[in-house]
Amino acid sequence: MNGEPWWTKYALLVAGWLLGLFAKELSERISVLVRGPKLVVEFGDGEDCLTLTPEEHQEQINDHSVTVARKQRLVFFARIRVTNAKPRMASRCQAWLVNVESQDDAGQFRPTVFKDSIPLIWSYNAEIETVDIPQGINRYVDLARVRSDVDGFQPQLRSHSGEVLFPLRYGPLFTSNGIFRLTVLVSAQDVKPQQIKIVLSWDGAWPPRAELDS
Repeated sequence: MNGEPWWTKYALLVAGWLLGLFAKELSERISVLVRGPKLVVEFGDGEDCLTLTPEEHQEQINDHSVTVARKQRLVFFARIRVTNAKPRMASRCQAWLVNVESQDDAGQFRPTVFKDSIPLIWSYNAEIETVDIPQGINRYVDLARVRSDVDGFQPQLRSHSGEVLFPLRYGPLFTSNGIFRLTVLVSAQDVKPQQIKIVLSWDGAWPPRAELDS
């Protein structure tokens, strides 16, 4: 006997196992930190983020007729650009509308009735809930749609089926003109979520305006 307690060798084995486990986890964390992914969430005044596009629709001729006429209107879209700045794939990216504030007469943004976190639609991919973004690839999130012939705005909230969701409880908010600050959070697997705030202004004078919150 060398005088050491009987449990010493077992303690050394457990300590070695824990050290190896923590070393592996630390190595993985360092790899993610150095190589990515890293989300970059942006909004600018270019045509990729701000788009005016014509849209055809059918409109009833008058209240006493079932006849409809094909007409055209302008539609304004505001979109957020999401890129991955690191080599590792940004997996399961998803964007959420997490807050809607309204500007008062004093120019201050105040809370509204919006109290949810609702996913937004990925441009041209409404059928999918999340996307994977390789390094250097731009993906866009549809944020808001404004029609020239209707008051209010339509956040591009995604329903389970991929259709645009319009919660009835927020009808009075989304059918009102004004100045609104929309907060969007973009998340991905193994990545710190990024947040961006967009100010949307629509008083009925076409076109609307949207800009990054200063």
